[in-house]
Amino acid sequence: MKTPSKLEPACPLLALSEVVGGKLGVKPPKTQRSARTIKLPSSLAAELERHRKEQLEQRLKLGLGGRPNLVFTSPLGKMLHPDSFSEAFVNKVAEIEIKPITFHGLRHTHITLLLRSGVPVHVVSARAGHTKASITLDTYSHLLGGEDNDVAKQAEAILQRVLR
Repeated sequence: MKTPSKLEPACPLLALSEVVGGKLGVKPPKTQRSARTIKLPSSLAAELERHRKEQLEQRLKLGLGGRPNLVFTSPLGKMLHPDSFSEAFVNKVAEIEIKPITFHGLRHTHITLLLRSGVPVHVVSARAGHTKASITLDTYSHLLGGEDNDVAKQAEAILQRVLR
């Protein structure tokens, strides 16, 4: 896969950054299914593009030129250590005074909110990169209580239509 030169609403997830053998590096995702394209909300894609333009302007001011292949980098365009990125994220969350959450916690929140919004589990599972929808269900079903009331109301509406 090729790194996109511009962030589009469908931005490929190319690789996961991890610390490998004491060195920071990029390695392929764990499974073939993990290497996937996910569509971003247009507002998020626009914000990421704004960040990238700001990043490029900073690099030009510093006389560094070029465009890093990564969205979040050090001022010199180098890959950030995941711990540094996570720490910066936690600090920003505290600064804007919202409920504490880790960067990885956003993944779980995203999946939970999609499921609670009624997005079919197989769609959420594919977006999350899970190999099977059962993984998504096993991991998140305990967070989805209360649907039985909704199902009962839907069943009632169906019965009323059929019995009329």
